[in-house]
Amino acid sequence: IQIIAEVICEKTEDTNEADRFTHIIREIADIAQTVENCYTLFTSDFKYSKIKDDFSLAKIDFTKKINDVLTGIQGQIIALPIGLIAVFTQLKTVDKILSNQFAINFVVLLCAFGITLLFNKLITNQNAVLTNIEEEVKHQDKLLKEKHAAINKDFIPLVDSLKSRVDSQNKVLTLLKRVVWSSFSISLFYFL
Repeated sequence: IQIIAEVICEKTEDTNEADRFTHIIREIADIAQTVENCYTLFTSDFKYSKIKDDFSLAKIDFTKKINDVLTGIQGQIIALPIGLIAVFTQLKTVDKILSNQFAINFVVLLCAFGITLLFNKLITNQNAVLTNIEEEVKHQDKLLKEKHAAINKDFIPLVDSLKSRVDSQNKVLTLLKRVVWSSFSISLFYFL
């Protein structure tokens, strides 16, 4: 009924009030066709296959975003061990605290600390990206439950796989953060 009312209002908005009824009668075929088109469009949004296709496309998009989290920092991940190995090779034993080698070791350790902080920030940013993606997934899941409760159970495995993927990426980032701080701790221990 709402579709019919909207179509009639749209078709008669430029017609003066006294002539509206005759205008509706004269344009009834066009109004009926427009109502049918609007109804078809309205019902097509509720087809199971359309909902499934839309959600599958969203899953592909979310999966790509999740994969990009680690792919985006892959170069830095490879560069980190090289940088820390370079730090280890520059550290030398020190006989006196106020020697040149102590100063060199101190500067090298500061560089290692800088690398560690930068990498920590990079990982923290990637965690934030994953959190945003996870919120998007939860939002889509909520919309699916609200709008299509009858078929929601069919999409639970897709949502769960996305949540699991986000969780595993978060674990990898946490592991990387621990490796970075452990490497710095080893450098600090060696320095002391």
